[in-house]
Amino acid sequence: VIGSDANNGTSTATPWLTINKVNTSTFNPGDSILFESTCTWREQLTVPSSGSAGSPITFGAYGTGAQPIISGADLLTSWASELPWYYASAVVQPNQVFLDGQRLTLAASKAALATGQWWWDPTNSRIYVYDNPSGHTMEASQRNAAVWIPAGISYVTISGLEADKSQYNGVATAGGAGVSNIQVSGVTAQWNYYSGIAFTVVSSGTISQSTVAYNGDEGIQFSDSPNLLIDQSVVHDNGQLTFDAYSAGIHGGVDVAQGSGNFIIQRSQVYSNGVGQSGYIGAGIWVDTVAAGGIIRWNLVYSNNYTGIYIDADNGETVYENVVYANGVGGAYEAVGIFVNADANTTLTNTVVGNTVYGNNKGGIVLIGPSPEQAGGCTNN
Repeated sequence: VIGSDANNGTSTATPWLTINKVNTSTFNPGDSILFESTCTWREQLTVPSSGSAGSPITFGAYGTGAQPIISGADLLTSWASELPWYYASAVVQPNQVFLDGQRLTLAASKAALATGQWWWDPTNSRIYVYDNPSGHTMEASQRNAAVWIPAGISYVTISGLEADKSQYNGVATAGGAGVSNIQVSGVTAQWNYYSGIAFTVVSSGTISQSTVAYNGDEGIQFSDSPNLLIDQSVVHDNGQLTFDAYSAGIHGGVDVAQGSGNFIIQRSQVYSNGVGQSGYIGAGIWVDTVAAGGIIRWNLVYSNNYTGIYIDADNGETVYENVVYANGVGGAYEAVGIFVNADANTTLTNTVVGNTVYGNNKGGIVLIGPSPEQAGGCTNN
């Protein structure tokens, strides 16, 4: 009601209105840019400025009530009927469509549409649905990220916001040089097509006290991000879609540049990821070729579709004092509590100690040494 980009934006009585105003402004170390609670912006927040050591730039919330939502989706309001279907136009081909906040299933064709499904008509840039949208909130993903951190940005804090329904990732870094000291705290990242939070080539960062859920692929994904701390977060019901055969609630991917050595994943709950899928979808915590020095400790990891904690093609990682139970819901070969696999490595040297592991589908702790297994196997445990 009172927001205007012509305002000075320096008090709650004279706030700016749009995220575009934020994206096109310059900020100084120590500044805070705050979004009003209970409000929704259907724009991408692209962080425009860096802070400095001890004086980060903060993007956060003010007021009371639900977290401000930075949405990657637009409302669909102008519907026409082509019975038995309904259609609306969209600027960008969406990766996902929502009815009353729930993700619909992509149909193979217009003729195959059924209740709970949608289909894209590329010729006319239309979204078709089977269910009558009248009286419902319909949304389609249109932006690649809700919060985007470009190359060269450092000393930035993202706090107390919700990032949802994007075409790719909720909160994401560009993967270019110079991104460092990024803090994500108290964020809700959900219903994004790929990952809730994706850190790529981030030197020193923290993801803490965040809730990451209902994303299509990974919950939290990181690669080439050394010294990353993931702390006190709740990561659940990710791996909702099947376009990626390998996913996890928290997934450290294959690194190619600086690696993700010395990461710490701790004091988090990771559960129900990938449930209902098959194969390798929906591990709890999975690190794969990410460099040595990682620590996974004090986590509660349970009821995931695949392995609870999976160390793949890595040496020098330590897994201790976690509680890991009821994993392997999907029944795949590695439907176990803790799985340590040499894979392409010629050695297998990790520390797994002091964990409580019980009630997992096909095993508690499984080791697979360098291949071929008969030439060495697992020794000196």
